Amino acid sequence: NSNRSHIVKLPEQVMIRNMVTTNQYLLLSAPPEKEVAFQELKAKHGSVYAFHGSPVENWHSIVRRGLKNASNSNLMIHGAAHGSGIYMSPHSTTAYSYSNYASSCSSNPTERSKWFMCLALCEVIDNGINKSGDIWVVPQEDHVVTRLFFKYSLGTSGPNVTADALVSDIHRALEFFGSL
Repeated sequence: NSNRSHIVKLPEQVMIRNMVTTNQYLLLSAPPEKEVAFQELKAKHGSVYAFHGSPVENWHSIVRRGLKNASNSNLMIHGAAHGSGIYMSPHSTTAYSYSNYASSCSSNPTERSKWFMCLALCEVIDNGINKSGDIWVVPQEDHVVTRLFFKYSLGTSGPNVTADALVSDIHRALEFFGSL
């Protein structure tokens, strides 16, 4: 009862081909009150799309609670070189590289084959984003909502695309579910 996320596999007709996986899902994890606040901010500032990559062991929490600012906490994995906030990228390969770290992943190839890599495509309020090339830091948690989720086999190269190049495909997928 505590999980208010909505996860649905995308039908083939609305899958985003450039994401190079058939494991594509609508992932809405914001509670209704956060979504309302997000839409109000979006009407005022506009929004952009960006990718978030994280190790597989973080996704249970992300799905249940949304993306959180783990900078400078005991949950931080990669540091906060660009400041405190949720780290994202407009480019899939940059975000994907952050999902390749699995602290509990075994060095045994048979065991590693059970693991996978995950990437979220998020909508971000276009205000207050600290942009440093392909690294974007969003200090305010309420400025980020997950929209789509992609799963990849461990060791695959993953997608090589910018979020801007996918906007029409993203809207088509979200409109299919009435989520836009």
